[in-house]
Amino acid sequence: MHPSEVGKELPTWRMTLGNFVRTYPNGQVFINDYKMYKDLASPVKTVYDTLMDFIFETAVYLQATHPDPVFPTIDNIDPRLPPKEQVWAFNVGEDYVAVTETFVRDGNDVRNITVGSLPVHVVASWDKETASLGIWLRPSSKPIIKPVDIHGRVGGKGNPLERLSTVKNGAFWCVVANFFPDIRVNPES
Repeated sequence: MHPSEVGKELPTWRMTLGNFVRTYPNGQVFINDYKMYKDLASPVKTVYDTLMDFIFETAVYLQATHPDPVFPTIDNIDPRLPPKEQVWAFNVGEDYVAVTETFVRDGNDVRNITVGSLPVHVVASWDKETASLGIWLRPSSKPIIKPVDIHGRVGGKGNPLERLSTVKNGAFWCVVANFFPDIRVNPES
């Protein structure tokens, strides 16, 4: 990695493993399955690791299924959305925006948004085939009315749009709102 790339955000998106395999048939999946490498020569370490696995997996399960934050580390519960609503948060400079999957899908799978003090035009789009929400840079202020596919093609055709690199995808609203209290929610251009 070049030193100028340290701390640089990279575009990310989410989809199920099945949709990933269909979309990227030659893609690689890296699994860090440390459980395969138990140290049988060290039974105390193995018992400790097993206990830590149980604690971690229980906490993750509770965090995902309990309607309120499980850990008392959230100072601000913002009532604009349910605490565990998943949002796709992004920013241009100091202007932060969060969109929900429902908001995008209710807009015929496309929402046009302007972000930043020097306006940057983006489009949030739901790709039905991969069940994935993407945030893309629009080439102009002209709204995009057709959904953008997982590869960035408007209506599945033409040159791909560029993904916005600052997206925090599928994060819990209570976490995003705690870090960015002035964030705008589900805005439209």
